[in-house]
Amino acid sequence: MAHGNGRIYKDASTGVSLLGDIREFFGLPYNSIHDLITEAVAQGLINKWSLVKPIHYPGKIPLEDADFRGRPIDTNDNGLVYGLKVPAQVSVINPSAFHATSWDYLGYPNAPGLSGSSLYRALDFDGYSANALPDIYGLIPSGSKFYIGTDDAGIVTANSVVNEGYRTNNQYGVPLARYVVDGITLTDNQLMARLAQCYPAILIGDYLTAVGVYNSGTGDVDYGTIVRANGGGWVVASDSWCVDMRKLTPDGNRPWTGDTNTVATLVLVYTASANPYLVNGDSTTDVTQYWHDMTEERAWTSRIFPLPGACGVSIQVVRYITPGFTLTPVSASGTTSQVTINFSVSYVGSDPNPFGSAVVSARFGGGTEPSTTVLLRATVPTASATFTAAQFDKMAFDPATDTSIFVHAIASPGADTSGTLTIQY
Repeated sequence: MAHGNGRIYKDASTGVSLLGDIREFFGLPYNSIHDLITEAVAQGLINKWSLVKPIHYPGKIPLEDADFRGRPIDTNDNGLVYGLKVPAQVSVINPSAFHATSWDYLGYPNAPGLSGSSLYRALDFDGYSANALPDIYGLIPSGSKFYIGTDDAGIVTANSVVNEGYRTNNQYGVPLARYVVDGITLTDNQLMARLAQCYPAILIGDYLTAVGVYNSGTGDVDYGTIVRANGGGWVVASDSWCVDMRKLTPDGNRPWTGDTNTVATLVLVYTASANPYLVNGDSTTDVTQYWHDMTEERAWTSRIFPLPGACGVSIQVVRYITPGFTLTPVSASGTTSQVTINFSVSYVGSDPNPFGSAVVSARFGGGTEPSTTVLLRATVPTASATFTAAQFDKMAFDPATDTSIFVHAIASPGADTSGTLTIQY
């Protein structure tokens, strides 16, 4: 063997010195491969992310490339893959197990709990890299806050941006992506096609939701950058994502009603399907639309895979509130001389008896947009604004043809809302 630049590898031109290279590489004084491996493991000297490293594999020498993934019995019984500890793929997902994913190197030769007696092979180091990294990874920034509720733009992104990625040039690192899609002998093109059916998601406490690329122009999460029809989906998309906390509005599940501290884990969801459904046969559980209580879900055909670097990270869930009034357009009625817009009124905040006002404007098509002011009180759940025909463009205000009106309300203090209503004449 030879060694250099953080690697150990075969090199016929330098002669064969298996023990010598390994001993010198790790700076250990032992003259047996058993002692070298045992002590290197005990001191944590072996890079767990290297694809090639000593693993428990009884009765075989040398190992083939596919063997470094480990025996099925070690994966099924101990959750080991490439010698690393990951949650076993079971029918009932256990959120606490995902958060506790350690990626510890527990599959070394004759490690506790593994069946059979393994050889200690010097050739397990042929191709070892001290600098290798896994091909998939995640990052949840330290001290992240994830906001329940939305701001005026529709979503809060402060401190809730996460990162996921795939290293396409990963010659020496563990190929976890192949484990995610359950393929050992896949070609690169086949792997890319299967990764296109993976969807980034985040497990917060016991709840799973989608993540997407945040569009600062519209305030929306752009799922189109995740799901690509060209066979490249997740792989070719940006590695910077925003968690869509809008699923915690009154229109969706709300597992938290106030500030709390919890843990989060970034995951990939592989469905083996063109659609991002978490549960086989249930087309209503589109990952881009709904939250999922993973203590209740059974993922028979999908795989939920925790990403290295982003497991069990402590985060804060914060209740985001815009103090003040919100006016929601409910109905509009009109005659040949006037139009009345009706609103429902809600208030959030600490003031026990607040007052406010709202500037309400209305428009028919591309005509003029007159406005009026209405007074608000938290104890009164409705409000209305009336406009005369003279305030609108005469050509636009025609009860015989006009059926809709655009309404805009700016509350003070409070939110900016708008909508289009059908006029009832």
